[in-house]
Amino acid sequence: MAGGERQVSPRARARTAQDRRALVVAALQSDRPLAEVAEANELTAASLRRLIRQELAARLPQTAGSLASPTGRPIEIVRDQHGVPHVFAESETDAYAGLGFVVAQDRLWQLEYRRRWAYGTLAEVLGPGGVANDKAARTLQFHKLAEAEHAEHPPETRAALEAYAAGVNAAVAGFGDRLPIEFEVLGIPFAPWRAVDTVTIARASLWQFSGRIENIVIGEAAERLLPAELAARFLSVEAPYESIVPGHPDGSPGTFPVPPSKRGGDGPDASAEPLGSNQWAVGPGLSARGAPLLASDGHVPYYQPSTRYEIHLVGGRLDAIGIADAGVPTLQNGRSRGVAWGLTNNVSSNRDLYAEELNPANPDEVRDGDGWAALSRREETINVRGADSIRLTIRSSPRGPLVNHLVPSVDLAGDPPLALRWVGLDPRDCITGGLDLNAAQTAAEARETHRVWQFSGQNPGFADTAGHIGFQMRGRMPVRGRTVRGYRSPANPDDAWQEPVPFDALPAEADPPRGWIASANQRPHPVGSAYPLAGAYGDGYRGRRIRALLTEGETVKAPFTLADMGTMHQDVYSERAAELKAALADLLAGAPSGDDARANVSADLPRVARLLRRWDSRYTVGSVAASLFATFWWRWCARVAAARFPAHLHAPMAGAAGAVAHDLLLDGDFGWFEGEDDVQREARAAMSDALGWLREHLGDDWQQWAWGRLHPLKLTHALSAGRPVFAELFDIGPRPCPGGVGVLNQNSYAIRDRFWTTGGPHYRFLADLAETNQAQGVNTAGNAGNPASPHYADQFPDWLAGRYHPLWMDRADIEAHAEATLRLTPTT
Repeated sequence: MAGGERQVSPRARARTAQDRRALVVAALQSDRPLAEVAEANELTAASLRRLIRQELAARLPQTAGSLASPTGRPIEIVRDQHGVPHVFAESETDAYAGLGFVVAQDRLWQLEYRRRWAYGTLAEVLGPGGVANDKAARTLQFHKLAEAEHAEHPPETRAALEAYAAGVNAAVAGFGDRLPIEFEVLGIPFAPWRAVDTVTIARASLWQFSGRIENIVIGEAAERLLPAELAARFLSVEAPYESIVPGHPDGSPGTFPVPPSKRGGDGPDASAEPLGSNQWAVGPGLSARGAPLLASDGHVPYYQPSTRYEIHLVGGRLDAIGIADAGVPTLQNGRSRGVAWGLTNNVSSNRDLYAEELNPANPDEVRDGDGWAALSRREETINVRGADSIRLTIRSSPRGPLVNHLVPSVDLAGDPPLALRWVGLDPRDCITGGLDLNAAQTAAEARETHRVWQFSGQNPGFADTAGHIGFQMRGRMPVRGRTVRGYRSPANPDDAWQEPVPFDALPAEADPPRGWIASANQRPHPVGSAYPLAGAYGDGYRGRRIRALLTEGETVKAPFTLADMGTMHQDVYSERAAELKAALADLLAGAPSGDDARANVSADLPRVARLLRRWDSRYTVGSVAASLFATFWWRWCARVAAARFPAHLHAPMAGAAGAVAHDLLLDGDFGWFEGEDDVQREARAAMSDALGWLREHLGDDWQQWAWGRLHPLKLTHALSAGRPVFAELFDIGPRPCPGGVGVLNQNSYAIRDRFWTTGGPHYRFLADLAETNQAQGVNTAGNAGNPASPHYADQFPDWLAGRYHPLWMDRADIEAHAEATLRLTPTT
């Protein structure tokens, strides 16, 4: 028998279609490997794999021919060879119905997942792994906020959301009794989509990018446990003078009309590195074609499928192409005929934790001014698949919900009740501005759409066909009377929120004389400026690298092409490594001493020093030095944190120790460690730890320590954990992944047996404004959510290699590259 496989038994061949369907579902539910499942069912592994593929193919949506329109008006959907749907409709509302329809066709399970993520019901289907998410969602009640917001939406916004929901539900009807296989694996139905579901997902996304209240705990720990000078160092960043707005043309800092006593300081409230994003644009004077170029790549956790969905919408005032979140109809990176846009996260603080004072006579009351206020209380029940339900008691003060259960405690015995105040807890409109941006045609119009944004800080950038480029920070940033990196006091008037910074006073640039704009999560304004903003800004290295690639000192490197912008997306040069490797090599060089031997310090340190000196500071997949430096940095930050903080805080404080770890290597000890020559001793010990870890996990052969082997990327489906057959069919990779933390091609990681890639540029977007009819993009895997689709992972090789595909906007180009056309027609 070919390949040594068993003959399929007559019993296996005789199964009915219903039996085969049940077998496939059972196989995907199983906790056993595919070969064992096949043998138990008298099948070969290849036969079972083929059965699963056939069942998945039977669940692919209809993409050609005709179906009933969800709006009663005609909508045409042309899918191109990259799986991108182009929706042509008579009106804007109908275009959003078409968007809901195609997203549900391609990503229905993901809509269900994201809805549960936002409502706090993931644990019902995922088990204990969903509990942490559900606790946060139930505490913050995103769905209640969404209901209040949606009740106040203008009629046009309500119509767009209702149309989107109608499109989703029409696509669900088209699946009949064969919904995407995930629903059958879990044994759950799909409840009809509602407009408020979209708003709830949008609300939860705000928390994902602007919550990060653990950074306030880090700030509190530093302020409470360190001397003031060391706390200031710890709460700084490695490249603090990198800012989005580099200063006014006359060199003066920004101004803001607030009395000096009410101004915030310059320092961040914590220095933990955000996941990050990059966005930049060059003006017509720097472009080879005489028109602006824009590049954007948001960095988010990796999932399979990607949370972003490529789409082209035409109807009414819409003719725009780009990416939308699954479940939300606004384009995050994209372009219309006249203007292109992208954005990065701005972590200027718009949330505080207040340490509440309990009434000694009544623990259900907290201090409120000169008196006491009752704590409200509600109970939530979190159902957990395969485990007992969890009862969650949530109390709230006049400041907001108590969130101690969501953050680590500075004091091992427990911190006081911590109440959260966050701008996202107010029921303001988070949808309308995005719908208006979809339709913008100029840089000025794009900027104005951000005026209504009253939530987390973000850094939108834009460029238009008239030659304009610009940056406009958006968000509602409350002014406080003082800068506090840790907890605030309800009793201190300086900790009360005042009126927010006016939109027109937020950092912004329009057609700057230098000819380019850029943001990469660095501070938005220069050090020393009077903006009352502070935040957990990025380390500044990616912003510095963009500047270095666009300029040589004061000279701009021009002219640029769109290909140059794509090359910048792929850049893996580490400014941190370039800055530190020589100093580190000096500390490691030299023959081992007797002290080294007694301290179990590796004799290989001189060899490491030589490799670091020769390293080009790039996180390429073949670099051994990149692995040495990254592993050292992990162990070094851990040692730095352990020297000053209690054991229960080592992990979070190590993640925020970059500024001190950096300064110790360059400046020597400034009182952080105790004793003489402690920096050299600790650095040598940290590198020895790194070498031991690399040997344990990658073997003794240093040639096997290449960065790509240490730093793999695997795109995993939410249901693959504990289901080997499911994982084999639905997961993508692993593959060697270039890039790392702090580089433009930023691919962050979680350290287990490898530095497993966990997040980064999920979608890369490029636009040349010399053209009005296309852009370029690439997703991590593909647009489809069914592995039987050719577009489930067709973009993954291009994403790894740094290639892009065209995003066509002209009907002739779309038709020339069409894969299928579906007409949604009125029913009689």
